[in-house]
Amino acid sequence: MEKESISPNKHDIENEYPETIISQMGDFDEPLIKYKKLDGSFKVLMDEKSASFTSLKVSEKYIMCGTDRGAILILDLDGNLIKKFDKHIAKVNCIDVDGKQEFVASCGDDGKAFIYSLNSNNVYEYFSRSPLLSISLEPNYSSSKTFAFGGVDGNLYLNEKSWLGHKDKILHNGQGPVRMIKWRENFIAWIDKQIKVFDLSNGRINVINDESSECSQIAWDKDGNLIIADGNNIQICFIKVIKYFSNKMKNIVRITKSFHGDFESYGLGLFQSKICILSIAPEENIQRPEIILMDFEGDEISNEVLLLPSYKQTNFRYQMEFLQSGELFYVIGERDIISGSSRSFDDHIEWLCQHNLYEKAILEIKAQNQQKDTNRLLLIQIGEKYFENSFDLGQFSEAARMTPVIFSDDSALWEIWVKKFCDRQNGFWLMPYIPLDNPRLPPPVYQAILNDCLKNNQSEFLEAIKIWPIILYNISELINAVEESLIFQQDNKILLTALAKLLTLNGQHEQAIICYLKLRDPDVFKIVLQFDLFDCIENNINLLLLFENSMGLDFLIHYYEKFSVDKIVKCLETHKDCLLKFLDEIYWKDSTVALKYHDLQLELYCELDRPKIIQFLRTSNYYSIEKAFSLCKSLDLTEEMIFLLGRMGNFREALKLIIEKIKDPQAAIDFAKEQEDDQLWEDLVNYSVDKPEFIVSLLHNLGGKLEAKNVVLKIPSGMNILDLKESLLSILSDYRLQLYTGKHLPYDVLLTKYFNALDCVASLATEE
Repeated sequence: MEKESISPNKHDIENEYPETIISQMGDFDEPLIKYKKLDGSFKVLMDEKSASFTSLKVSEKYIMCGTDRGAILILDLDGNLIKKFDKHIAKVNCIDVDGKQEFVASCGDDGKAFIYSLNSNNVYEYFSRSPLLSISLEPNYSSSKTFAFGGVDGNLYLNEKSWLGHKDKILHNGQGPVRMIKWRENFIAWIDKQIKVFDLSNGRINVINDESSECSQIAWDKDGNLIIADGNNIQICFIKVIKYFSNKMKNIVRITKSFHGDFESYGLGLFQSKICILSIAPEENIQRPEIILMDFEGDEISNEVLLLPSYKQTNFRYQMEFLQSGELFYVIGERDIISGSSRSFDDHIEWLCQHNLYEKAILEIKAQNQQKDTNRLLLIQIGEKYFENSFDLGQFSEAARMTPVIFSDDSALWEIWVKKFCDRQNGFWLMPYIPLDNPRLPPPVYQAILNDCLKNNQSEFLEAIKIWPIILYNISELINAVEESLIFQQDNKILLTALAKLLTLNGQHEQAIICYLKLRDPDVFKIVLQFDLFDCIENNINLLLLFENSMGLDFLIHYYEKFSVDKIVKCLETHKDCLLKFLDEIYWKDSTVALKYHDLQLELYCELDRPKIIQFLRTSNYYSIEKAFSLCKSLDLTEEMIFLLGRMGNFREALKLIIEKIKDPQAAIDFAKEQEDDQLWEDLVNYSVDKPEFIVSLLHNLGGKLEAKNVVLKIPSGMNILDLKESLLSILSDYRLQLYTGKHLPYDVLLTKYFNALDCVASLATEE
């Protein structure tokens, strides 16, 4: 089936670590493979001979390369020359090694095949009349001395050791040049015009593909499946030998999977349990090796082009070989060898750093630390790179967030980087993260952060003052710094609050109270009560008045005994409402506290709270009556003037006000009764004779020194008084009842009053 391809990523092999990798979607994707160009001693040899690589084989111990000059180079895995064989006189086409890595085989255009012992100087030579293209040693060659080879003549040979020496056996022929041979256990797979498998156990040949191409590749996986790459087609071939009738053997060959890709295969193997393909990325005048990883469902996992800028031959054939472990492979270029290996954790971290993903790198290193002892130095080095990069980008907040992860309990690192943050005026970002204990840093470190906050983030500064123990910093220096800042920012509430906190923490409560008063902070009252600092309040009463909801004034009133009333009154002179509230409330608490201010209190009542005047006049004896009367008179306060006239003994004037201003007969009568003054009654009668409603009220209040005749006889002739006769008759009835019952007054007195009232009624009757 056709699979969607991924745009190839490009690796610059001139550097040990690749350049940016661009994924199919345009995002940054981490490569799966680590590439490295080998720089061993082979380079000198290749340059001297102007040779090019033509073949490649690798094992767990060696890299084996053939050249166009006929040389065989045995290298270690870093590319350093171990041995060199110069038996061929033409291009080397193929190299192989046995399972024990003791023998190496080669064949070439000169028609010769050689098998070299790596542990001795022994060399086995075989000669053919035509160029040989492929050779493969039996995996246990050190014991069997068997190998297979083939070439241009189209024969697949099996060379076996016999009693008489080595002999060749043709396993198959007539299907074109044998271009590749791969041996596994009893199976030999090869490519000519077809792709076939020979079973040495039963001599059977199975044709896998009827056709092959120049790009066809084969490889065995660890389970014995044959993987075939033919052009852009991948097949997975299952091969198994079973017994059937009469113990005969039968080969079961089945294509289990088949899929297509966007490539032309020039190399094939398994890497990290995935299908790995060497292809060529077509570019103008340049051939670039392209490494493609696919899973066994045919989905492309990665696609990476190796950038080899020196290669401009369009006809060079790159080759790729794999270690059996599947974790390492090599690719040969014209004169270069490139290794491809599984990326380590360090490689992963390095890639993250190259792409400025420092934060992710740091967190992953930290996670590794929880499982094993990872190199602490690596974390620090990457952390420093991260900070420098963040500083350049102005990302101080993000950098600060990572400080606990990187520095942990390393006091020295904290000290170094706190300075660097503060030097850039961004130390305040460290506030939520800097350790206050375990480790506890030197005081200058905390002082530096606080100074930075004071200049650049005063909210964080205040927060630190609230929660940091004062042992962490020099509090006196900090108080001086805040006070200096306040010179230029007098209305800065944050700084003033911070100064108040610092002064309190330093035991300078009197100075702290001034700050709290300016801030209108209710905490000031707690401090005053806790440390008995009422004197400080007394000297700043004007600031108390600024508190909301009269909180400051209420405090003065509640604790008035702690203060000088004189000072309070003086401070409140320009705040009449507050002064009145103070004097009023302390008066009802203790009327003797502010005696000398009663005149002032009365004036304030008259101006601000008149309903309270009469009660104050009745209860206080420490005001000037004359001043009070004059004040009340100016405001036409009748009730208050009546009371004051009474206190001055001027009852007649008081009575006159009641009659003329209040016009309440009963009030006038009650006033006269209270005084028990005959002249006052006479005045009341005289004031009332021209007022019918007063006369009726007087008649209803006869008694004592007030008799009916005294009222009736003074009534002007012709005055119409409603219900006057009925009132007198009612009076007679009352007197008569009292005569019968003998209540209230002596009999003779009642009798006199009765006849007087009777005379009044008669007199009124005569007038009518």
